[in-house]
Amino acid sequence: MDMTCDISALDNIIDVCSGLSNDKRLTAEQKKDLETHGSSLKKTSAYIKEKLKVAEDIDIAIKKMNETLAHEEEVIVNVSAVIENLRVLIKLLDYQLFKAALFIASDIAAFTLIVNKCLDYSMDGRFKAAQRAEFLACGKRFRELLLFLVSPKFEQATSSFEKANADIRKISNALADEAALLNNISSTIANIARMVKTLDDLIKLVGSLRI
Repeated sequence: MDMTCDISALDNIIDVCSGLSNDKRLTAEQKKDLETHGSSLKKTSAYIKEKLKVAEDIDIAIKKMNETLAHEEEVIVNVSAVIENLRVLIKLLDYQLFKAALFIASDIAAFTLIVNKCLDYSMDGRFKAAQRAEFLACGKRFRELLLFLVSPKFEQATSSFEKANADIRKISNALADEAALLNNISSTIANIARMVKTLDDLIKLVGSLRI
């Protein structure tokens, strides 16, 4: 999945709101509304950027683990380190996946391969019983996390995110035409207000997601 947010478009909206909040051609109420919405969007932008960084770290860790588990001989030689890295990755996912899930760009196939490899190694007689048990526990937890990423409630969140992203781009493009913007300032402010609410609701939805 690829749910990257159009941060440049969002930041453009913030910049325009900031500029218009000091524009003498607008009424005091309009300037105040733009200042309020710009401030809200600035906080949202900071939140999304933070989650994008977390998501990037998760993507890198998943890809790295996927590559590691694909080389059986290396796993056998370094099994203790591999198991410890699996534990660390699970802790990272347990703590951050729900918060950053919408921005995860990792291929579901990569996640699935980690699950399958862990379960395969849990039945591999070349490993000690305790090591096989560790692989089994990790495989089960990764499978639970994978099921979250393909669940209907997560699909609802990604659908909402896609709509929000489309709104961000649409409003950002509309703000480029200053003449049209000033002629339709009331509807533009209303559209920005709706987008602010959509993003706020989306962040709350992400926060409510659980396995």
